[in-house]
Amino acid sequence: MASDILENQQEVPDLTLGPVDEDLATMAKASVHVGHIPSKTHPKMAAFIYGQKGGVAIFDLVKTKEKLASAEEFLKKLAREGKTILFAGTKPAARKYIKRMNEQFDAPVVFDRWIGGTLTNSKNIIGRVQRLTDLLHEKATGGFSKYTKKEAMLKDEEITHLEKTFGGLRKLKRLPDALFLADIDEDELAVREAIKMKVPIVAITNSNTDPPLVHYPIPANDTSTHALEYIFTRIEKTMREGRAEAKPPEPTEK
Repeated sequence: MASDILENQQEVPDLTLGPVDEDLATMAKASVHVGHIPSKTHPKMAAFIYGQKGGVAIFDLVKTKEKLASAEEFLKKLAREGKTILFAGTKPAARKYIKRMNEQFDAPVVFDRWIGGTLTNSKNIIGRVQRLTDLLHEKATGGFSKYTKKEAMLKDEEITHLEKTFGGLRKLKRLPDALFLADIDEDELAVREAIKMKVPIVAITNSNTDPPLVHYPIPANDTSTHALEYIFTRIEKTMREGRAEAKPPEPTEK
């Protein structure tokens, strides 16, 4: 299986002639170039495949670099303009990186389970998020003291349920301006909802996925922790740069 060799596939493929491209070398060392077994390759991913090695498809890292740069440019623009990007990745390997986007940028995230209607019924989802916010505020300001012990316990249980289900979406106040996905195969429902609601998608697209579903595909390994670390570190840097370039708000007239 491809997953058995992901962490050990460190050899830099000979993708270029002449001087070594340091970006390509770094990506290869991070296993960004390792796809699935060739039989799983989606026909529309063929343009991004360099060849086969060790029983797996190997991405053309020159094209991966180009696509990653396009995705970064788009995300930087959104960050610079103060737009909302929803980051989602429910596959275990991606969860800690999605949580990191919430911790570092206070971005809305989904890392446990994609709730049907997150985009197509966003008004209701945002209502549940607001309910969680209201309950937390009420508890923090001593508002639960007016309830009986049983009533307060029921509200605590409601908070626990809402936190588990919608906690990562507390910063989602409206339909997001873009959706970033760590794996479009794992979170297929999120892809369908984003397409229906015309929300642009940025996503890591492994060799078994359908890239035309995504506005900004990043053809790369979406399973190796080394590859995910590399890609998310790049995305985090892009977000910081975009926010740093943001214009300060216009002063209000007195």
